[in-house]
Amino acid sequence: MVTTVTRDQVVAAIEIILEVGKLIREISQSSPLGGVPSGELYARLCGHFSLETYNKIIGNLKKAGVVKESNFLLTWVGPNQKNQTPHQEEMDNYLP
Repeated sequence: MVTTVTRDQVVAAIEIILEVGKLIREISQSSPLGGVPSGELYARLCGHFSLETYNKIIGNLKKAGVVKESNFLLTWVGPNQKNQTPHQEEMDNYLP
């Protein structure tokens, strides 16, 4: 069975990933640890999506090269400007 994914669903998924990335960036910049423990972040977000979805979001951020994980500590390593999003130009090319 083939599932059709709509443009709106793709945009919503990207927006969620970007928002989680922004949250990691903000916490990383203000935390004495320089990041956020992954379990703590999931505890903040678990009412919004499953552990499987959370792991996929974190995986996408790590693949994009904007978040790194070491000993379960998530650290923002991507763009520093608040209005700059990773790969914005590429995303614009894919979304009409």
